[in-house]
Amino acid sequence: DAGVSLATEVPESLFGPPLNFYQQRVRSWEMGRHSIYGQFVSNLFSLNGQNTVSGFVVQKSFQFYAVLSNTADWIRVPLFVVMGVNPQFWIKVAGFTAAPIIPLLIFKYTKAEKRPDLDIGLGAIFTFPIYKSISTITSILGAIRTLCVYWPNYTHKPNIPELEKNNDPRCIWLQAETTEPQVAIESNMGSN
Repeated sequence: DAGVSLATEVPESLFGPPLNFYQQRVRSWEMGRHSIYGQFVSNLFSLNGQNTVSGFVVQKSFQFYAVLSNTADWIRVPLFVVMGVNPQFWIKVAGFTAAPIIPLLIFKYTKAEKRPDLDIGLGAIFTFPIYKSISTITSILGAIRTLCVYWPNYTHKPNIPELEKNNDPRCIWLQAETTEPQVAIESNMGSN
């Protein structure tokens, strides 16, 4: 929904005090998407409630991209280890890293010529490969952290129906009303 926005804190450092870039990207966003990789694959091969052709095509294209992105992160590590000894490999990597500059320049000098509100500065265009490289590194670190930290330490967290079934005390909506909490609140208020 175009009318909804989510507030996101901007990290003030790469590895400094919280909130830093490493915590936000590697430990949260990237590790989170890698930890539900199986769910992405499962969703790709199910209808997920879609009953129109256009809805199905749009949903599956996003889900395919999510699966492809995660798969690429898992392939990059062994690929870099095996191919990293070959200098030609790094020349090709540099070419692929710089390639996104071209469509941005085309956009700047065709579409944005008539739309100054969409214009992209040359500094942003030529530093975009650096941003993409940092993004790739954080994705790989998130995949490695998921493999080495999250999955070995995974424990099932009960969902709400499971909590309700077990009368978990965290389900405060299931607890009968009692006067004890009110008495405790009133006694605390009197001491202030």
